[in-house]
Amino acid sequence: MRNVNNGWIVRYTHANVASFFFICVYAHVARGIYYGSFKSPRVLVWSIGVIILILMMAIAFLGYVLPYGQMSYWGDLTATFLIFLFYFKYTYYLLFNINNIFIYYINLIIILILLKISTYFFKYTNKFKLLQYKFFLILIWQPLIFLIKSIKLLSKFIFSVYYSTSSLNGINSPIKPDFIFMCTFMGFIDGDGYIDVGEQKQYKKKTKELSNSTIRIAMGLGLDARDLYMLNLFANVLGVGKVRPIPNTNKYRLLFSKSDLVNVIIPLIKKYNITFLVYNRVMQYNLMKYIIDNNIIHWSKLQTILENRNKLIPFVSYTYLDIVKLPQFCHWLIGFTMAEGSFFIKIDNSCCYNIRQTGIINLPLMNAIQFILLGKIKFILKPDSSDSYQLSLSSINDIQQVVNFFSFYIWGKSNPLKGYKGIQYVKWINIIKVTKRYKNVNLPDLD
Repeated sequence: MRNVNNGWIVRYTHANVASFFFICVYAHVARGIYYGSFKSPRVLVWSIGVIILILMMAIAFLGYVLPYGQMSYWGDLTATFLIFLFYFKYTYYLLFNINNIFIYYINLIIILILLKISTYFFKYTNKFKLLQYKFFLILIWQPLIFLIKSIKLLSKFIFSVYYSTSSLNGINSPIKPDFIFMCTFMGFIDGDGYIDVGEQKQYKKKTKELSNSTIRIAMGLGLDARDLYMLNLFANVLGVGKVRPIPNTNKYRLLFSKSDLVNVIIPLIKKYNITFLVYNRVMQYNLMKYIIDNNIIHWSKLQTILENRNKLIPFVSYTYLDIVKLPQFCHWLIGFTMAEGSFFIKIDNSCCYNIRQTGIINLPLMNAIQFILLGKIKFILKPDSSDSYQLSLSSINDIQQVVNFFSFYIWGKSNPLKGYKGIQYVKWINIIKVTKRYKNVNLPDLD
């Protein structure tokens, strides 16, 4: 730079081009993240790209510290400290995710080795005497981990005791998707959700011609903005899914990708041995499971399967008594009511609970709902003009049975309904309290 004519041009051109090169690299990575290029079936391509990125950063770092000067020295020192910072982050991860006590002893040995290295690195440099003493703080890092770990375990125990003794509220705890939560979730999907199995068109990069299309698999749930709480609840408890607004509407959609279904939702369904109950959802789920289990990727192969769908993926029909006996059914009905049910007041001031489902193939399900609420088949349900079977309950005895199920059955004088239907149910109960017709109905005290 100083000994060659116009050497500064070469030096600064090299420096700026290298910076702009990495700007382009990061822009390329950002584009891949935005368009979901890391998802299946491009996981391998993305992984190779990440490896290339790491290698480029390593090569760039070697070039950065190659010259003899202050910039190289301080760059090397910064990278050395990043190693220690990464280790602290790794230890923090272990603290809150791993319960094996022997790992902490291994960590202690690693810390002592790092302490020895740091002492050797700084012992000839007077400017870093203060930093040398700071590394002795590492020695108290491990005891601090044990202390925080003990507090965490104690608080976890107290938290679990509190929720085990508190009254059930439909979804026990927002911490993990347990049996009750999954049954409620399945009921909600049966009511307002869908499982999408469709064609994902693929195009050749050079010619832009249509290539062999793959299969698109997703599970979705679209609700009004007033029920945004429910979408966020499902996403947070399951730990997967994305909640996004639907353009030009006052609605939101929770969408689960194929990887979300394969890695989280399907294993939970298998774990608790639960199933969908509405015909359309059962057939959609069975088709999705058949595709995943047989590793079917291309849409053209699926066409031949759809032609023989009834033979390859049969539908198992249940009687209403079979449905009632399912362990999941009571909790499933809570979720289904939050999706399809309603509590309202008629013009004549009579209170009513209403729920419906379309198709004669779902009639056993509607009879099962009637049986679990009333204890018997009281009404012969008939289809309306849109082939929907509706169960509408408004008599004093029927309302008492509905209140018994939603407030006293297994929930213990609480409200198992969440979101907008939970608010609707509380208002409905409060109106019943001041209605003379229902003065003898035993009602819960809900806030």
